[in-house]
Amino acid sequence: MSNEISGGNFFGPVLQVGHVHGDITIQLPAEIPLALGGLPRASPTFTGRGTVLDDLLGMLGPSDSEKGVIQVSAVSGMGGVGKTELVLQAAHAAREKGWFPGGVLFVDLAGYDERLRVDPAAALDGFLRAMGVPAEHIPSELQGRERLYRSVLDAYAHSGRDVLVVIDNAFSSEQARPLLPGDSVTRTLVTSRHTLAELGARLLDLPTLGLEASVELLDRRIRLARGDGDTRVRDEPEDANEIARLCGGLPLAIEIVAALLSERPQRSLRTMVEDLEDEHTRLDEMRSEERAVQAAFELSYRNLPPDQARVFRLVSVNPGPDISTAAAASMVHLELRHCRRLLDALARAHLLDTPTADNRWAMHDLVRLYAAEQAHALAAADRQEAAVDRLVEYYSDTARSAAEHADPSRTAPSDTSFHDREDALSWFDAELPNLVGVVRRMGEDRPSVALEVHLSLVHYVQRRRRFTVLTDLGPVALEAARRLGNRHGEARVLTNMGLAQNEMGRYEECVRSCRAAAEMFMALGDRALAGRALNNLGLGLDNLGRYEEAAGVFRRAIGVFRELGDRRGEGAALTNLGSALLLAGRVEESLDARRDAVAALDQVPGRPDWQGMAMTLQNLGASLNALGRHTEALAVLRRALAISGELDDDFGRAQALNNIAISARGLDRHDEAVEAALQAASLYRDCGTAGHLISPLLTAGWSLRTLGRYRESVTAHREGLDCARRAGNLLPAGQHLEGVSASLRLLGEFHEAVRAQREAVSTYVEAGEPATARAAERELNRLVRATGGGRFRRLFRGR
Repeated sequence: MSNEISGGNFFGPVLQVGHVHGDITIQLPAEIPLALGGLPRASPTFTGRGTVLDDLLGMLGPSDSEKGVIQVSAVSGMGGVGKTELVLQAAHAAREKGWFPGGVLFVDLAGYDERLRVDPAAALDGFLRAMGVPAEHIPSELQGRERLYRSVLDAYAHSGRDVLVVIDNAFSSEQARPLLPGDSVTRTLVTSRHTLAELGARLLDLPTLGLEASVELLDRRIRLARGDGDTRVRDEPEDANEIARLCGGLPLAIEIVAALLSERPQRSLRTMVEDLEDEHTRLDEMRSEERAVQAAFELSYRNLPPDQARVFRLVSVNPGPDISTAAAASMVHLELRHCRRLLDALARAHLLDTPTADNRWAMHDLVRLYAAEQAHALAAADRQEAAVDRLVEYYSDTARSAAEHADPSRTAPSDTSFHDREDALSWFDAELPNLVGVVRRMGEDRPSVALEVHLSLVHYVQRRRRFTVLTDLGPVALEAARRLGNRHGEARVLTNMGLAQNEMGRYEECVRSCRAAAEMFMALGDRALAGRALNNLGLGLDNLGRYEEAAGVFRRAIGVFRELGDRRGEGAALTNLGSALLLAGRVEESLDARRDAVAALDQVPGRPDWQGMAMTLQNLGASLNALGRHTEALAVLRRALAISGELDDDFGRAQALNNIAISARGLDRHDEAVEAALQAASLYRDCGTAGHLISPLLTAGWSLRTLGRYRESVTAHREGLDCARRAGNLLPAGQHLEGVSASLRLLGEFHEAVRAQREAVSTYVEAGEPATARAAERELNRLVRATGGGRFRRLFRGR
């Protein structure tokens, strides 16, 4: 059997069968994604760190078999000492030497700013996207992202395309650890103000610059700005030494002072020394290194013209880690070009970072803290409250426009702010941290804004599969709606939370959220949204194995949609009804429901609902499978698979492959069944929908056992059992336990086989399946008799 998987690039664990016997392989893109080349530029004035840079490069270089590989190097030192610059210099030098042909992953964790701190799950999401992993493949939960991240890095390493990982500004080992690679090849650089001994890394403590290096940095920065004709440092060596001393050997402070001197080429170093000494006297209660940075900030800030100083203060109150030129212009109430000039001036003064290609501006965390202190002191003079109102209005208005474009049901959005859907989704990508910050900060003061921004995110979250955004912000948005007395908004938030909870496998929570939402919508007379909430409620019940209850809820939703003439909604609910009926054992009724669903979707006006049609075809195929009409089912399911492929819908592909595996097994084509089932399981993992693994792993376990691959069968069943237990789905949990038992007895492991079969019996009893429990108990008795009778009864009695 061939192990080649055709049809495009597969990311995440694509489990292949045949000669590889279940090994995990990943097909990488032919070219390195551009994001892997997105390392921030290194400073041309870097100096004074030659020895430590050589040490760091020695850790990154090709391994010496006798010395071994240093996989993680952690650079620690105080804020402003130059940790980030050091690792950037090392990363660029290593790339130039050809050591990391796969590129560099870089993230600033903003660990020392509680408001902006990046959690590991969000950082992994960014890394996976940078490596070209499609959004729909990225799991929702941290563990799934870690597993996929390490698998992709391992694949890069084993294909000869080593990647360097740079984790900047980590607050703790706990924040950095999930981002560490799992293979023995990929190298990692970490920076922190703390010594992260718990990482098991090679530790490197970065001291402040010595006097000579500090003076050299001052000279280089001035001459970079003014040219070699500016000889003030050489002409005034004593004053240059004093400036270096007053800056405490901190590159950040030296660069700010150099920027001040560059702005005024006629200014002598002596006057700068006097100003710095004045600031140090005023700040003499601080530690010396704190005084150095604070004094540099004070001097630079006091030299700003009033309009630049105001922008500097106001930018610090932005709720996210960076700000676009457009958002800043809205906040400070200036024309875009004028605002851009002011931001450029702040960057030249080293009070803002150099802007990125997409016109986004950020601050060093120490600078942000200083700016926020000034902003607080001058809030009234700056009319800060009005500025924040304008900023929040910009985010909420633009999010509303982007949401209209992101809605797949809108064929011609009335708003023209975005070129197309992808343009709107890209805006959400860039602004998501700011939008999350708006919801969190505005929940109490401006609840209407928090609610509106939360509701605007739903289509984006569905497309990018960032469901944790809705669940994390849901409580804030709910409280905002309740503060406003907005019952309709409250119900919409609950519906969105239920949708996300279902996708994340949190089915009990989904049922509670959607039931409450449906009741609210009905009471408010909004039958359209009540129908959608009922549909989501049915999905949660279905995933909990409460099939009859789910079928009743789906029928209620169908009635609502028919009454409203909503053929799209009717088709979706009929499709889901067919699934519940099938799982309840009512196969003929399931087939009728799914045929009705196809008919309803054929009558959707305007743009065809291809995604809905693919799902309906998948489910129709499932019903045909249940009737033993596997050849018919395969034809329907292959059409569904093709549509999902055209839509780049990997969740849909997983659904189709799951059912194709069942068809192939029914036709005794077990090799095909295993291949399709394991591909489906892989795609489900990548999509972060662990609850859906239960079915393909059951099929894989059965067919692997038929093929004589007993150990692999046990592995598949045990993973499926774990998924079923986490989802609270007891019936398939019992089926997986019986599968474990059957394969173990064929391996001769009779004690464990009896244990698994006994557990299956108790699981069926707990699930309220007495007939299935009795059948499993009869099998248990046969097994006990065949393997030692009374001895086994005594051994396992009461366990």
